[in-house]
Amino acid sequence: MDKLFITILNMSLTGAFVIAAICLARLPLKKAPKIISYCLWAVAGFRLIFPFSIESVFSLIPFKAQPIPLDIAMQPIPRIDSGIPFVNNAVSGILPAATPIDSMNPLQVWTIAGAWVWMIGVAALLIYGVVSFIILKRKMSKAVHVGANTYEAVNIRSPFVLGVFKPRIYLPAGLSGQERGYVILHEQTHIKRRDHIIKFAAYFILCLHWFNPLAWAAFLLMGADMEMSCDERVLKEMGGETKINYSLSLLSLATERRFISGSPLAFGEGGVKERIKNVLNFKKPSRVVIVAAVVLLAVLSVGFAMNRTTAKSENTNNLFIVKDDKKGNTYITDFDSRSLAELAALRTPFVGNHIAVGKILAALPPLDDTHTQRFLSLGTNSEPYSLTAYYEPSGAGMSAETDVRNITDAPRNAALLFALIDNLGKVNFAFRNSPSGGELDETAYKSNIAFSKDDIATYLLENYALSLDSFHNDWNGSVKKLYSPKPMINGEWAGATRNMTLADVRAIAQKIGPDLTYGDLRDFIGKDVGSGLYIMNYDIEGGEYHLMVGSGSTDVNTPVMYAYLGRAGGALDVEKSIDIRYYNVDKYLADGTRELVRPLPIPDPTATALPQPVENLDDAIDIAIVSHNSGKFGVGVSFSTASHVTLKTVEKNNLVTAYILAYYAEYSNDGELHEIAGIHIPVAITFQKPAFGLVEYWEAKDGSYYQTSIHKKFPRDVWDKVDIQLYNEDQKRNCLQKALAYYSSLPPATAENTLYQAYYQVALKLYEMDAGLNSNITLIGLDINSVPENERGLLENRLLMWVNGEANLKPYFATYDELVKMGLIVAEPIDKAGFTNGVLIRFYESSYRDGVLTVKADKYRTPLGAVGAEFTVRFKDGTWTVDEPEMVWMA
Repeated sequence: MDKLFITILNMSLTGAFVIAAICLARLPLKKAPKIISYCLWAVAGFRLIFPFSIESVFSLIPFKAQPIPLDIAMQPIPRIDSGIPFVNNAVSGILPAATPIDSMNPLQVWTIAGAWVWMIGVAALLIYGVVSFIILKRKMSKAVHVGANTYEAVNIRSPFVLGVFKPRIYLPAGLSGQERGYVILHEQTHIKRRDHIIKFAAYFILCLHWFNPLAWAAFLLMGADMEMSCDERVLKEMGGETKINYSLSLLSLATERRFISGSPLAFGEGGVKERIKNVLNFKKPSRVVIVAAVVLLAVLSVGFAMNRTTAKSENTNNLFIVKDDKKGNTYITDFDSRSLAELAALRTPFVGNHIAVGKILAALPPLDDTHTQRFLSLGTNSEPYSLTAYYEPSGAGMSAETDVRNITDAPRNAALLFALIDNLGKVNFAFRNSPSGGELDETAYKSNIAFSKDDIATYLLENYALSLDSFHNDWNGSVKKLYSPKPMINGEWAGATRNMTLADVRAIAQKIGPDLTYGDLRDFIGKDVGSGLYIMNYDIEGGEYHLMVGSGSTDVNTPVMYAYLGRAGGALDVEKSIDIRYYNVDKYLADGTRELVRPLPIPDPTATALPQPVENLDDAIDIAIVSHNSGKFGVGVSFSTASHVTLKTVEKNNLVTAYILAYYAEYSNDGELHEIAGIHIPVAITFQKPAFGLVEYWEAKDGSYYQTSIHKKFPRDVWDKVDIQLYNEDQKRNCLQKALAYYSSLPPATAENTLYQAYYQVALKLYEMDAGLNSNITLIGLDINSVPENERGLLENRLLMWVNGEANLKPYFATYDELVKMGLIVAEPIDKAGFTNGVLIRFYESSYRDGVLTVKADKYRTPLGAVGAEFTVRFKDGTWTVDEPEMVWMA
């Protein structure tokens, strides 16, 4: 319903623009026949009722036909696409973005609420129209037939037409002969022109767009133009000399007889003042006026009926061309650039999705100031799947071969591509020295920069202490870290002017204390010794001491993680050094005493990628394994755990990497313990000490890449130890013991804490009933919306375990109407209706009291193939048992 509401909004926006334009166009058409203005309203009706149109360069609509995307409520960063950049930015800037802590996007809540309000308004207007029509119809039941389709009634004071397929003219009693003649001729003209049908259609359109004030204005103005054009038609037939008498008749109806039917569908007379003025001023328009009016009508009708075209000339960067070849797809993109923050919303699991990949590539930051990306090709025939982006000069050309190795942003852009395209294995940036002219000639690209996924993983780890997984876990933080300027020049701090002294160390420790940042150190000459990990070493004058400072960023406002003062020579020994932010510097310099003068901070668990703080490496490894694998292997999980065998650990500076054999297992317990998923795989995990913040989680590749990936990642001296079969049984037994300990610690089963099992037993029982309905099915629908919300999640997990396991069916948790919208259930015609490839199990209502659950449910295959019953489920001796239902119905 929310998508229908957004479709209506899009049509209403376009219709509002057309209505406003028609209102302006009525001014120059003031002296033209009113039939011209009347006809123009058909274009407004078309735009308000039809969600599609033809694209044309002759369109007068300045924006795209669907500026509000149908999925805008689901977008992490909602954005409209009107085709007008400043409008997009202004409107999109005020839309609420998704928040991770909410189960539903804020805009989704607004959209659903708006859809319900819209539906209520539509229903209210339709009911009002139908009810008032019926009341008026009954009121006219005693009208006297006076000729043809004309009736006279004593209980009305104004003439009108009522009906659609058999319209009748109703006249008030007491009209003079001349008045009667004018009125009948006028109303018969309406009927001949099918105005009564147009009025019904216009009211229906108004019901759909009741929230749009311009739709109401159009409804009223169209009615006025309809009446005046009808008056002009009558005068044309009767002759212009009758216009005074005709005007007097209108005036008499206006002053003595008011329209009191109250029905918007009764075709009565209104706008008498304007009509009288129009009748008195009526004269046959000149041929020039008629021709000009007809031309204007044609131009506006065509221009407003067509949508703005999105196609551009072939020499721009906006043409979308697709060319299939053996390597993949080659095309030119047609997307606006987006900010780094919006990139996360464009993520796709597949390289082969050329639309999604094109959006991502078009939204990346430019590689440099001299090149423009024009084409791209996708290699999807075999792994590793690849992406090639083709670049050409931004200007007219280049006189010499460009050394593309100087493009420092290439690996950062490649990192974003690997983070956003899940199964991408290789990225290639290709360059040429002259414009392409709109055609792709791969032989003209003489230079290139290529990256594999492993290359980028190493680059991120060594230069930014990042992994590709970190983009998925913390996109904003990773992007900020990736694009924060590094104030280093050839390994030295930019802007440094002097060496650090012991007096400087004392001043820094006293002045800054726990708030020390790199900004307080930028005046001192230091060396980057962390291979991009933001570890700076400052040699202190005199040569006896040095200061080692580490941080997660080179941003001048980011607090440092440590600032160790120690003896010069050799590696830093943390146990014999002091962190100047917390220890007494003077005592340390005097005799090496390590005296704490400020309390050490408690590690912040939110500063790491692990879900909880840890005290030792083994715990950090198990938590990382569980965190990395949770949610990957389906549903029904109530407990997950891990076991590992450490082959080797390597420490460098403040990083420690563990090379392990990891075993991960997931369990469920429905009275019996089940291991429902498990994985055993070589893993390398890198942590940042002392808080064990997760830096990288690496797994061996599958298939033919398995051995190669281990040899590339693991130290040579443990290659022969990488044998998961040696430890498989021990690790599996270890995980099982953890699961048994977990479940044994849980409180005993009660009816209240296992109520979801009762609903599950009903579903099994219902599935077994009338088993013939289950023949040749591959799908199953499960409507559990009536189940109490606090039981729904556990029930869904248990049902999924059964459906994916024993039943071996594809599940859809959806209602009948939702399955119809998906195209899985055919609703009509009745002889073809039904769930062709599946059955739908539906819970209608339930009640629970004192260990007894009563549930009404059914199983649906077709209108003539369904079964249902009221089930009673009882809790006894820790389990739920379903009674045989007393009454079963079948169709």
